[in-house]
Amino acid sequence: MKYQDSAVSEIIGTVILFAIVVTLVTAYMSWYVPLQEERSQGEYYSETLSAITQFVSKTYQNSTFVQEFPSGIYSGIGSTADTAVSYSNSLTSSLNVTMQIELNASGKLKYVNETEAYTTAGILKSYPYTDFLKVETFNVYGNFISIDKTYYGPLNFNLSSNELRFNGVSLSSKGSVVSSPSSISVSGVPVESKIFQAVKGQILNLSGTKGIVEKITILSLNYTLNGSFSLSLFRYLSFALNGTIEANEDSFRYNNMTIKYAQNFLNVSSISSFTVNDFYINYRDFYIAF
Repeated sequence: MKYQDSAVSEIIGTVILFAIVVTLVTAYMSWYVPLQEERSQGEYYSETLSAITQFVSKTYQNSTFVQEFPSGIYSGIGSTADTAVSYSNSLTSSLNVTMQIELNASGKLKYVNETEAYTTAGILKSYPYTDFLKVETFNVYGNFISIDKTYYGPLNFNLSSNELRFNGVSLSSKGSVVSSPSSISVSGVPVESKIFQAVKGQILNLSGTKGIVEKITILSLNYTLNGSFSLSLFRYLSFALNGTIEANEDSFRYNNMTIKYAQNFLNVSSISSFTVNDFYINYRDFYIAF
């Protein structure tokens, strides 16, 4: 009888121990693992934003650089999910400005017409190869950033009543995508750069004519931007510039310009000629390698 009681006790103890183990494993899988996954992916997104911000900053220096991107997301159960950096060649923006610059050359006024134009292409993306949590894609469109369809910044152009400033970066690459659970390095090599600036009151040598800038008249301006973040950028501009929204709510006026949005397409165009005291354009082209 005692032997039977002992055997039954052992069975009951085993069952209880097994139940405790199952409970602990269940709690670990249902609470601790998702918590670790969420923490790991949060760290990845924070580090990715930092890396992309550094990447944008380095493009302003117009010199060869290397940028490390975070890679690998801990899944919470001992494995690491791959993350990726990819490149696609698609047009993102174009600018065309025609201006007339009045130069004082030794007391004689001379009028010189100048046209500045550039296009930017190339999108660099960083994202996780996993769907255990919400997957967000960080996009670098030359020198500004979007997260999925949300515009993040910085602005690559500045419009005000007395100055126009544009910063454009074009990216080219033979690579398409690279994924890794360990490390991802992206290098940038400058291919072309162009800086043009005209400031009222300063000396400028333009088309063989040297003199002091007396007046800068913007005859026409047209700027276009493509991307899924365009609507977010349009709303940001309408708030930042305090523009007068039109009745259809997809365009607004700011000074002598109209800013319009339509199906992932943003356009800034001049309504009539206007004068500025400072015009600046900085264009860089980089070759990107993984």
